[in-house]
Amino acid sequence: MGAIYTNVIIRNPADRNRRWEGRFLVDTGAMESLVPAPCLEAIGLKPMRQRVYELADDSEIEMGIAPGV
Repeated sequence: MGAIYTNVIIRNPADRNRRWEGRFLVDTGAMESLVPAPCLEAIGLKPMRQRVYELADDSEIEMGIAPGV
């Protein structure tokens, strides 16, 4: 079986007319999705807080979290 993709639209909850659309690789085990910061900033979303993520190589990276719908 090959990789499965889907098109996703992220909207700014404060102004639902501002949106970003992208193609995502489907990961049925994922709890969150990552969108490049410049794409979110373009629709007016700014990080509300920071979160630390552990990567597959056991290193950690801190990233901003922003809500979208």
